[in-house]
Amino acid sequence: MIRAADIVIVGGGVMGCSLAWHLAIQSRGSASIIIVERDPSYRFASSALSLSSIRQQFTTPVNIEMSRYTLEILRDPSPLMIEGQAPDFQFVERGYLFLGRGDEQAGIEHAYQVQRGCGFDPELTKGPALAGRYPWLHTEDLAIASHGREGEGWFDGYSLLRSLRAAARGKGAELVDDNVVALRRDGANWSVELGKGGAIACSHVVNAAGPWAAEIADMAGCILPVRGQKRSVFVVDAPDADSDWPLVIDPEGFYFRPEGRTFLIGAPAPADFCSADDFEPDYPVFDEWLWPRLAARAPAFERLKLLGAWAGHYEMNIFDSNAVVGPSGVQNFWLINGFSGHGLQHALAAGRGLAELMIDGQYRSIDLYPLSLDRLQQIFASPEAHII
Repeated sequence: MIRAADIVIVGGGVMGCSLAWHLAIQSRGSASIIIVERDPSYRFASSALSLSSIRQQFTTPVNIEMSRYTLEILRDPSPLMIEGQAPDFQFVERGYLFLGRGDEQAGIEHAYQVQRGCGFDPELTKGPALAGRYPWLHTEDLAIASHGREGEGWFDGYSLLRSLRAAARGKGAELVDDNVVALRRDGANWSVELGKGGAIACSHVVNAAGPWAAEIADMAGCILPVRGQKRSVFVVDAPDADSDWPLVIDPEGFYFRPEGRTFLIGAPAPADFCSADDFEPDYPVFDEWLWPRLAARAPAFERLKLLGAWAGHYEMNIFDSNAVVGPSGVQNFWLINGFSGHGLQHALAAGRGLAELMIDGQYRSIDLYPLSLDRLQQIFASPEAHII
């Protein structure tokens, strides 16, 4: 069966649903939109498996700007109101705390200047003052800490996904539960072939396939340096730890934050990339590597109990750890990929920006050109140093 739409979005996670919602708004409902999602339960969706945090402590201005739009929605969700009811994203505004040793001090100070230039003012603490400011941490090996006291924290990411999905459908977008097996182009027109049979004829295809983005790009004849990277999160009971702590990022690459009366502990990035069906948490990493370092950094973690764990996939842009948004170089094939672990917090701004570009031919809210594919083709990296 052949169906038709103006725009087909491959991937119905938070990125695809944000784009669909903003496309419907930007086109004033004139564009017909179909979202194709391979996992309608969202059991394996990066959006649902995210730690769901937001920060402004980035090293590239465009990422700071994108966080601000999400922050607006978290504080005032009324634009996503459905049937008179605004969602509650349970935003906990407690900040990120970046810790650095001597060799990382210059990088954190440079990031601080970038953030100040964008209107965000984290608190810097250096040297001996660290012990008094953060008595619950072991600070003897640290030289600096940067704490975003407001405008950062964590929220209910699955609620944001559900709200954007409902908002997209409320604006007329159609969701199809299927996987894309082939993309075929005839001039400026496309045919999106589906795993359950049939195809969708359309004028535009958008790649919002998360960790599977490179596979979809390959179908369109586009090379995209995005790979899935498994990241494990552990849930622990730590009766001696304080539930008022911020989200802490250790120089060793792990991080932790409170979640109610428990704590979530994020393992550092593994050395390699993963297969699309690998969602097994790395328990040996916790037992053999993570727990000793965790207790050494925060002694309150010496007495903890592992309650559970899960693993999700980052969609890593292996070129410079920043997103790729905009035209692909293949006619009417668009990209919104490679967010490298900060996709959930940037999906709103990325969806709005790409919708502006597709409908109006230019960015109107935030200039996302620094995230274009042009930088990859010109071998001009725009690296994001603060990847967690």
